Amino acid sequence: MLSCKDTIGKAERFVIFSRDITENKSLEEQLKIGEEKFCLYFKCSPNSILITDSKGKILQVNPSSSKITGYSTEEDMSMYIFDYLPERELE
Repeated sequence: MLSCKDTIGKAERFVIFSRDITENKSLEEQLKIGEEKFCLYFKCSPNSILITDSKGKILQVNPSSSKITGYSTEEDMSMYIFDYLPERELE
């Protein structure tokens, strides 16, 4: 069995991996800034903004939406985008 003493000075090669992550860090920072801007626009917009899934189910609403629709955030998020349209428009 080799001890630490036995292996000192016996290494013949080393393998070192390195990679420049500068570009990745820059992209991460840009993404973070973009997300912060989106959140600010979403929260502060005077217009109603509704985010839905592909079937029209409301997933997220901004604060202005409640003021405009008259529904609470919880009520908005239990609805579908089609619930806001008059019946005649659905056809």
